[in-house]
Amino acid sequence: MLKDLLANIDARNELVEWKLRSDETLMDSFGEAEWKRIFSDISDIHRLNKFLNYDCGQCYVAYNLKTNQPFGFIYAYIEDEKSKKVSLHGGGWISGNTLLNYNAYILLIDVLLDNGIKVRTNCELDNDIAMRFNRSIGFIKYYSSKNYHYLWISSERLHKSKIFKRINRK
Repeated sequence: MLKDLLANIDARNELVEWKLRSDETLMDSFGEAEWKRIFSDISDIHRLNKFLNYDCGQCYVAYNLKTNQPFGFIYAYIEDEKSKKVSLHGGGWISGNTLLNYNAYILLIDVLLDNGIKVRTNCELDNDIAMRFNRSIGFIKYYSSKNYHYLWISSERLHKSKIFKRINRK
């Protein structure tokens, strides 16, 4: 079952560890406008909190291993159980942490892909920051609707991205 596979993902390197959300309070990490950009089809904070606890995916929290502080989250929403397809939604709440945010996002995506999970995401048409961030990692657009761009990524595309190579230099 995909939910079980997602629950057992081990994503950790020397800087970042992704943990399943337990009692971390994510609601205070962003303002309501930011939440609406992350989960645009959820109308208010109360419904968002219910959604994060609903059984349709897994919510991960990124921890900075140097400070042991959480700094971001990703919700892996199960799009298709049979084909092992998830859609990622999330964000970070500490500014000035661009490389750490890249490191964390790339780490989780790489581990998901290595486990045979197909990774997708989407962003609103006017969310240029999310679009640039995702494209720099290797996501490519496969469809645009009236309101959203839909993107996908493969291991090959991720590993060929300049930011992946920069972060994974030994």
